[in-house]
Amino acid sequence: MIKELMLTGFQGFSHPTKIRFTEGLNLITGRNNAGKTSILEGIIYGLYGKLPDIHDSLLVSRLGPRTSMTVRLKFRGVDGRLYETEFTGRLRKGGRFRTERVMLLVEGKPLGVSKKEEVRRIISREAMGLGFKRFMNVAYVRQGRLTEILSPKREDMDAVLGINVLRELAKQLDEAGKILSKWEGRDVETLVERLEEEIPVKKENLKLLEEKVERLKREVKELQERIRKAESPELEKLLSLIKRRDDLGNKVKEKETAVKTLLDNVEAKSLEQLRKISAQLEEQVKVLSKSLEDLEDRRDAIREQVSKFKAKAEQLREEAERHRELLKKGIAECPTCGQMIKPDLIKRLSTEKLRRAEELEKEVKPLEEELNELESAITKKEEELRDLDLKRENAVKTIHKVEKHLKEIKKLSQSLENLKLRIKELLASLELELDPSDEDLYAKVESRLVMSPEDLKRAKQELERKKEDLKNSEMNRRRAIEELETLRKKLERLRVRKRALALASQLVNRLENAIEQVREGCLRRVALRAKRLFDSFTDQRVYTKFHIDPDNYRVYVHQRGLSEMIPADRVGGGHQTLISLALRLAILEETGGSRFLILDEPTYGVDSQNLPQLVESIAKVAEKIGQVILVTHHGLGEEYANNILEVSIGEDGASIVSQRWK
Repeated sequence: MIKELMLTGFQGFSHPTKIRFTEGLNLITGRNNAGKTSILEGIIYGLYGKLPDIHDSLLVSRLGPRTSMTVRLKFRGVDGRLYETEFTGRLRKGGRFRTERVMLLVEGKPLGVSKKEEVRRIISREAMGLGFKRFMNVAYVRQGRLTEILSPKREDMDAVLGINVLRELAKQLDEAGKILSKWEGRDVETLVERLEEEIPVKKENLKLLEEKVERLKREVKELQERIRKAESPELEKLLSLIKRRDDLGNKVKEKETAVKTLLDNVEAKSLEQLRKISAQLEEQVKVLSKSLEDLEDRRDAIREQVSKFKAKAEQLREEAERHRELLKKGIAECPTCGQMIKPDLIKRLSTEKLRRAEELEKEVKPLEEELNELESAITKKEEELRDLDLKRENAVKTIHKVEKHLKEIKKLSQSLENLKLRIKELLASLELELDPSDEDLYAKVESRLVMSPEDLKRAKQELERKKEDLKNSEMNRRRAIEELETLRKKLERLRVRKRALALASQLVNRLENAIEQVREGCLRRVALRAKRLFDSFTDQRVYTKFHIDPDNYRVYVHQRGLSEMIPADRVGGGHQTLISLALRLAILEETGGSRFLILDEPTYGVDSQNLPQLVESIAKVAEKIGQVILVTHHGLGEEYANNILEVSIGEDGASIVSQRWK
């Protein structure tokens, strides 16, 4: 709320003039050109340090010799704090204006600012909640422009809603994107693609160069070493030791071949296995000997049994024959015991003994067959035993021979290992990474180190040539590395630009979407709030809805009884005024700005019959928002005003103000 305005040398107010303002309706009246609008412009200048489309030099009063002006303004901000500003300036030679003093007090304490821009920024953000352009389009209504809000300019409303800031940001981002899209006058994306294709080729070329440098280094080193080693006395010693190694190796191989042959002859793979075979043969001899003894014992037993059976059978046949002879002779007594025997009994005895003899002879037959088989088996076992014993003796002899060979092999191998250690030392001294056990070692050493005088001369010439080639290749490699690093850095910078370009494009798209969302959301809330404010100004319920077209900001109202909405600037003049006031207040609330209005001749062009209703509506607005500063030359509205300022022209042509409070 505006508290106090002090004007000195400002337009028509050439003399120091203090003007106080109150809550409610502050009515400024007076004749044309008396200086009413200058008071309003003084308030604006006191808030923002400038006026639209007017240079500061034109604000200095031309009355009298004064060439300076001062505007002091005291007001309470939307944050509840008391602010006081002062702007003092002077006309210099040539009519140029120079600001000499800028001051800002908050609750009586200076903030230490010295530039208008600093004051304007604090007032806009903290004190008023409105920037200069938004204030001029909403809170301040110029003469005859009260209802312009019903069909405003798009750029003005964009500024009021803060959309112009977003749009300017989107524009700046788009411009930044255009700048980012070029590098030294060429398209960034094309350059990135070209470099992404070129760098791998450069890397591959560098890799080939590095491989060439490394290869040449190796070749130079190898040539240097080969020449050094070819001239080294250690080479001849090494070759001699290799020959001795080969001789010892051949002897070891001969012994190993002999051992293998001996083992193969007895079907053994090792001495240990041969010993096992020998032990097995020894055991088999024992088992076979025992088996042979068992067969012989069985044979002897059967032989004895057969003899017994045959002797018994022959005895029985002889006794039977004697019985038959007794019967033939008619002798009836027993030849053995002398007793008398009946002929029938003798006959039975003879027959019985013949039968028993036959039975014994039958029993002898299978025994004789078994005896034959045993004889055959014994013969076979004896042959097997002879063969097995021969193998055992051969195995034992072979063991002795193999042990002898292995002992000799061990001795030769030890000598060979000692020789290999000496060879290994010489190989290391000659920097030859070769295996001391390699069978082709002599040929390899000879091929690597042994050189004829002609070969040695050519090798030295080749060494000088390769050194020169290496020097040039290293120089080319350094250049390639520098060039590749330059391209990589350039590509990285271009990629950063490309990412920034993509981000800028995304942000532009998001901002464009956000602008529309912000606009539509703000306008919905403003229309709804304006409708409620309008209803509070009048008890007429003519309209059911307000709508603001987001494409052109034109205001539409839905009148009861009509099917479609109509433009607000097509309704009655009184309603246009109320709708305009309601819209301005709703916009101030939406944008968080100070709740007061400055109206410069809003009655201009209004029919005289509608003037009382207009002034009454403005008075109602003043009651709702806290403060309205109204300029009119009609003298209307004094019955509603809390503070009446009458502006007139003094005798010296300067504007003067008289105040009346209720």
